[in-house]
Amino acid sequence: MFLYGLTQAGHLEWNIAVYNGTGAGDTGASKDVAGRLMVHPFADADSSVWQGLQLGLAGTLGSQDDSVAGAHVRNAARLDVTEYATGARLDGTRSRLGLEAAWFHGPWMAQAEGLHMTQEMTGSSGGDRVDYSGAYFNLSHVLTGESKDFGRLRPNRPIDPYHGTGRGAWVLAGRVSHMRQGRGLLDRGLVVPETYTESITSFSLGLNWVLSQHLMLRNSWIHSEYGDPVDFGAGPTEREDTFMMELQLSF
Repeated sequence: MFLYGLTQAGHLEWNIAVYNGTGAGDTGASKDVAGRLMVHPFADADSSVWQGLQLGLAGTLGSQDDSVAGAHVRNAARLDVTEYATGARLDGTRSRLGLEAAWFHGPWMAQAEGLHMTQEMTGSSGGDRVDYSGAYFNLSHVLTGESKDFGRLRPNRPIDPYHGTGRGAWVLAGRVSHMRQGRGLLDRGLVVPETYTESITSFSLGLNWVLSQHLMLRNSWIHSEYGDPVDFGAGPTEREDTFMMELQLSF
């Protein structure tokens, strides 16, 4: 179930939902109630540089009962890091609270979010309430001058392979993120010890080529620092660097 509302002037936006809390198929009895409130203080100020500013508060509350054995916490490069141990379960109340802010104007866009989550879990050494927290900041600029917002970027001169025309749009983006997870995961045997790290801090720099509104080539360098050494199979390490290329096709 999902409810949505927006005031006539566009200054206030709200969402309320009841869902399974995972984003996957809703096949179990566990449910979360979610709410989100967004403020657009300059929504009707057409000549203001702050027209695209929005501030938000969101939260969820529910109860989860499900095995997470073999699942992972991933880093910014989407590589598996912390692995949940055999017998690890979500087992009780889960609450999440998040703050967010975003702004866009012309070719510029900035976005930041902070989140704190508490989840009751059980494992081989008993139960505990585990805390997770994280935050990120993104800043991007369209080098070719197109305006950027939350929608799909449409190049002024899209690539036309049939006629051999166009240059697409180029976007330079930077991101910093930080995540912490409670020591209770380790103390209660909820995770595989050699994969656990209390924190992950990541820095990334990307140059994206938007060939058309449907096709984009992402190029990014990602540097991650770990609060505790983790073993990916080649021995413990406290940091890593990743270069990623992705071709994204959407309609």
